[in-house]
Amino acid sequence: FGACLREFQICNCDNLMELPNDLYSLKSLERLEIDSCPKLKSFPTPNGQEGLKSLRHLRIYNCGGLTSLPGEMLDSCTWLESLWVNYCRNLASLPVNLHHMSALSSLEVFKCPKLTSLPEGLCCLSRLSELQIGPFSNSMDFDPFQIIFNGLHLLSSSLRELTLYGWPHWDALRC
Repeated sequence: FGACLREFQICNCDNLMELPNDLYSLKSLERLEIDSCPKLKSFPTPNGQEGLKSLRHLRIYNCGGLTSLPGEMLDSCTWLESLWVNYCRNLASLPVNLHHMSALSSLEVFKCPKLTSLPEGLCCLSRLSELQIGPFSNSMDFDPFQIIFNGLHLLSSSLRELTLYGWPHWDALRC
C-alpha cells in the first residue's frame, strides 16, 4: 500500500514512542497528521533515503514527548505547503532554516512552551499567507518576533493572516 498512500493519520496512540523508518518508503504521501501521541519522542532520520518529497501538509498536535523536528526530514519536503505544530509541550527546537520551503503558505506553531527560538527564513517565504506563532517559552523576549515584524514588508504581497500569541511581560510591539 505504500506506493499509493496519499494521506496518513496517526491518532490517539498513547504508547507510540517513535515512527518507523519505513515512513520514508511512502513516496506518494502528501498529508501526514499525528495527533495525541503523548509519548512520541522523535521522527526517524532519512539515513540515505529520499525523504518525503511528495509531502504537502504536515500537522502535529498534542505530542508532549516530542522535543524536536529533524531538519533532515524537512529538508526533503520542498513542496510543503502547510506546517502546523501545536500543543507540543516539550518541543525545544524547530529546524533552523526554512529558506528552502518556498511553497510554504501556512505556518502555525502554537502552544509549544519550551520553544526558545524561531527558525530563520520566515521573511523569505514568498508564498506565506498565514502565520500563527506563540506563545513559546516565557523566558523568550520579543526580539525574535521583532525580526518578523521588521521583515513584514517582504511578505506584504502574500501574508493575509498574522496571529501572534505573546506574554504579559512584553511591553511593546514595534511595526
